[in-house]
Order: sequence, then C-alpha cells, then structure tokens
Amino acid sequence: MQSEKNIFERLYSIGKRLTSSLDTEEVLYSILECAVQEVDGELGWISLVEDGRFLKIVTSYGIESGCLPDRISFSRGITGLVAQTGELYYSPDVTKEERFIKVSDTVMSEVAVPLIISGTVLGVFNIESPRRDAFNEKQLQLISALAEQAAIAVRNAEQYGKIDAELKCSMEKLEEKVQALKMLSEVVSCINSSIDLDTVLRTIIEKVKEVTQGAECQLLIRNADTGRFSIHTPFDLEGGLSEGADVDADRGITGWVIKHKKVLNIPDVTRDRRYRCWIPSTRSEIAIPLLNDTDLIGVLNIESPHTHAFDRDMVEILRMLAAHAASAVYNAELFEKYRKTRESLEFSNHMASMGEFAADLIHWFGNKSGLILGCAENISAESEGNPSIEEDICIIKKHMSEVADMKKRILGKDEEEETAAADVSNIVRDCIADAASPLVETGKLESSLACTVKPRALKKAINEIIENGIEAVRDSEDGRVTVSAFRRGARICIRVSDTGPGFPREKLPVLFRPFFTTKKERHGTGMGLWLCYRALKSMNGRIEAEGDSGEGLTFTILLGSLHAEE
Repeated sequence: MQSEKNIFERLYSIGKRLTSSLDTEEVLYSILECAVQEVDGELGWISLVEDGRFLKIVTSYGIESGCLPDRISFSRGITGLVAQTGELYYSPDVTKEERFIKVSDTVMSEVAVPLIISGTVLGVFNIESPRRDAFNEKQLQLISALAEQAAIAVRNAEQYGKIDAELKCSMEKLEEKVQALKMLSEVVSCINSSIDLDTVLRTIIEKVKEVTQGAECQLLIRNADTGRFSIHTPFDLEGGLSEGADVDADRGITGWVIKHKKVLNIPDVTRDRRYRCWIPSTRSEIAIPLLNDTDLIGVLNIESPHTHAFDRDMVEILRMLAAHAASAVYNAELFEKYRKTRESLEFSNHMASMGEFAADLIHWFGNKSGLILGCAENISAESEGNPSIEEDICIIKKHMSEVADMKKRILGKDEEEETAAADVSNIVRDCIADAASPLVETGKLESSLACTVKPRALKKAINEIIENGIEAVRDSEDGRVTVSAFRRGARICIRVSDTGPGFPREKLPVLFRPFFTTKKERHGTGMGLWLCYRALKSMNGRIEAEGDSGEGLTFTILLGSLHAEE
C-alpha cells in the first residue's frame, strides 16, 4: 500500500509539473526517472518522431554518453517497431530478439510504449532492465500511465511552441507596422514640407521606395487642361517612356485604376493579362488612385521584383500614404496655378503699361520720322543727281520705312486683321521655307491643325521666333533650331527650340518686355518678342518661354482649336 501511495504521489507531482513548467526536456526526464526507478529498471530513453521516418532521442536515463545513437530509423529496433505499430511491445528476453539494439551489455528485458495523442504517434518511451522478464502487469500499466503523461508533455510543448511562434510572428508584424506607421508619419511630414510641385513629386517617389524597402515607384499625374496623364519616374522605362512622357490611360494596370478609381494589387504580374512591362524585373505591382474627394488627380504605381510583395498591412499603409500624397499634389498644383496666375497678371499689367509707354514713344518718334523723311525728299530734289547724296537719301528712306512699319505694328494696326480659319501646319511649313537656313530643321509636324487665327500676324510671330533662334545658334558648331507643330489636348502647340546659350530661367519673363534685346552687338530693337506676345494675345493665344543658361531656349505658342474649347 505504501508503495502504491508513493507511486500516486509521484504521478501527482509529475502532473503538477506538466501544468506549471515550460521546460519540456526537464519534465520528460522527471517522468523517465520516475518510471525507471519505480519498476526497478536500469536505464531508459524517450524519443520523438522526426521527419515521419526517424525517432530523435530527446532525453535518457542511466545511459553513458555515446552508447545511444542520436536518431533511430523506424525500420530498426523494438523502438522503430513500436513507432510503426503504435502498440506497446514487451520483450522479456532481448537475447531472442533480432530487432534488439544493444545499449548496455547487462540488459536482458525491454519494454517500449508509444506516446500517442488523438491517434497520432508522437514518440516512444523505452525502459530496459538487467533481469529477464523484469516487468509484471502492474509495472507495465505504470509505465503506460507515465508514457501518457510524457505524451501530454510533448503535446503541450508543441502547442506552446506553436503559440509562442505565432505570438512572436504577431509581435514582429506589430513592430513592423509600428515602424512603418512611424516612417509614414515622417514621410507625410516630408511630403507636406514643400509646395513646389516638382519637389513634392520627387519626394513622394523617394519616400515610397523607403517605405516599401526598395520597390520602384512611378507617379502618373493628370493634366487638368488636357486630361492626359504624364509619368514621373527617376529613370527611363521600357517602351521609350521617360520623365514627363504621356502614357496610354486606357491600358495596363494603371489604366484599370484610372478607369475604376480603385486600388489594384497584382501579386504575380505574369498571371495578369492587364500587365504591361515598364521594368523587366517586376514580379508584383500595386497601383493606387490619388483622389481629391472623388476627383482623380493621378495614380501611384509601385513595382517589386518579388511576387506577393505587398501584403494587407503594406497595402493599408500605402493607401494612407497615397491619400496624403494626393493632398500634397493637389495643394502644389493649386499653388502652381496661383503663382502662374499672379505672375501672368503682373506681367500683363507690366506689359500694358510698357506698351502704352512704347506706343507714346513710337508715336512721337514716328511723327519726327515723318518730318525727317520730308526733309530727305526736299534734299533729294535739290541734290541735282549727286550720287553720294542720293545714296544717303536711300538709306534714310529705308530706315524711316522700317520705323513707319514698326509704328504701325506697335500702334496695333496689325491687330485690325480679321481672324479666319486656317491650317496652322501650312503656316509653319511656310515659315520654315521662308527661313531658308540649314540651321533650321523640322520636328514633329502634324497635319490638319485647323484653328481660328490671324494668319499674317501668326506668320510674322513665328518668323520672328525662328529668326531669333537662328541668331542664337549662328556662332555654334552644331547649332540647331527645331520647329514643331502638334495638338496638345484642346490646344494647338507651335514649338521653336534652339541649342543656343540659353537665358537665366528666373529672368525669362524679361524677354517679352519692349526694348529688351540680347542682340546689342547686332543692333536689335528689343520689340520683336513683345510684338509677338501682343499679336498672339489678340487672337486668344499665348506664348511661353522655357530654358536656362547653357540649355538653349524653347518658345511655345498655344492657340485655341477651331473645333474644341479649352
């Protein structure tokens, strides 16, 4: 009775340890130690199933180091047999067992009990004795009971390991999300730190790459005037796409997003027919609409070289980033419009006052030139055919005629020309022919550019700009003046670009002021571009200048289309 009481106390102690200890190896050793001692055995071990074909020894008792292999195959020994059958096996005399694996020279009997939970064999519980037929029925029941406790310990360890792994994974994901949100806060602050559109776009691309740990980003921004989408990217893409190029808004993953105004996450682009290749190494892509309320202002497109690169948490973070990016882009575009409107208003006011001054001045000078011309006529009549005097008179008449023509243009006589429907492409071709210069080349020249203009005034304006370009590149070795004409949304665009020395970007508006000239050594009047500006304004057009020092100049004439309103 006392012995049975001791056994139950040991079992109770083991049960308590099962529920209180997380050290599985310690618990299994305690169970094994109890079993060996209570049945008067010599040694024992517990092995667990590994890879479905082996048993790995996890703890042993009474065995010298190196006497027991680290792993036992299912095909070897009594242990392997029990792992396969899932049933207790008792050998009262191991000398008669072909399967017996000798661990000690003194062993004569062995019992092996499977560790089973829910019908699954988790391992094997082995005890060996130096006596033949060492274990009676009660001892075998005790060993089986202790094996059940060992199986519970193994199951608890597996469940704890699984829970612990899941908890660690959850904590890691939570930490990643916290870090991502922290970075998102910094990114938003950085994006909102500027109202310059180019800076905002560049910052968004850089910060998205940081948040996504290296994924490439492009921004498609909608032009409010034309409705077209231009791409902003730090490097050239497949298909000849580069910074500022228009993209086909009806195709690809970005085209789908533009149409539906919804996020589209493609885990594997090789399995999606909508995908079109911009970066050859791309394996997954996500496109997110940039919305100002319900108005689509652009698309944030991100590409990764890894499949399934954007999980649910990353998609949510990118959604939030895109919302702030849309707000930043909208504010920057709004400020850009305000800046251009203010500059345009200031420029118009300045040009108006300068124009009035120029008109007054040229009117006064024109009157004086009339007197000069009259005097020249009188001198000519009295010169009695003196060749020297006649030559001077011709020079005076020539220059006075130019003054009269300039007076006519400045006083707006050219503006009296009626507007009429014309094919701008034909006018541009005539101007290129008029230039008759090897320095002038034809760029993109679309046909049938119907527009309501003042044909003669438009031609004069284009000729003036081409002549200025020729002057700018005349002394250059590979100087070129390129003339183009094409549609841009509801507008017709005439562009004249030269490869000359350029002009400081911040001073470009000065070019359109009357009397400003860069041709001092060639005696320029400084009135040409101002007259172009005024003539184009009279036909509801405008002229813009782009460029910088050392980059050449580009003049763009924008005209309203005959068949579409801007």
